Amino acid sequence: MINSRKHALYLGVDPSHFQTEKEIVHMPLIKIVRRRVDSSEIMKIFEHIPDYTHIVFTSKSSVRIFLSYFKRHGHLTEELAGKHIIAIGHMTAYYLKEEGLAPSYIAADETEEGIVRVLAALDLKCAYVLLPKSSVPRTLLTHFLVEHEVRHQICVLYDALEDVPEEPIDLELIDEVIFTNPLTVEVFFSIYPEIPTFIKLHPLGNVTREALRAKLRDIQTLQTV
Repeated sequence: MINSRKHALYLGVDPSHFQTEKEIVHMPLIKIVRRRVDSSEIMKIFEHIPDYTHIVFTSKSSVRIFLSYFKRHGHLTEELAGKHIIAIGHMTAYYLKEEGLAPSYIAADETEEGIVRVLAALDLKCAYVLLPKSSVPRTLLTHFLVEHEVRHQICVLYDALEDVPEEPIDLELIDEVIFTNPLTVEVFFSIYPEIPTFIKLHPLGNVTREALRAKLRDIQTLQTV
């Protein structure tokens, strides 16, 4: 039960580092399901740790899971010291620093386009890029690596799945909704097809912003048909 004050409703997995003066209500609409640490695909990835020259982290979940599995496979964080570590945005960089890893490069634009711009400025002729990621089929980054004939390896660590709450929050107690990725947009509007007009919609990152805009356009079209 929450009090009668207005609150910010956070829909992602972890609101602990989200900064706001409002009280946060956490209603995660996604859940992170890790792939098996002993799967043959993941074990092969960790057998070749010395070979990778660049590691690209596109989310804080990829940081947490990769380094957890990295240590469970008997590796030490110090083994990554000579590698180029690339982070998408300052929050992903923050999680890397918490693990004792200083990113070599941070994409200020928290999108795959931002990561591509960072990579495009580097000499990748002799690079071997490791991309720990979710199973979400975003293709821009991998297309860049293939198109530029950059040797790379994709490591699918987890699935991000929708997680619909049994008792959704009453939106009359909310004046702002925080969307953390496109999946939270989809699940939110499946639960709340209509929302009070006083609620501020706050997407994090350009990809989520575009997903929210597209959803609002679809809703407006449906309402005018």
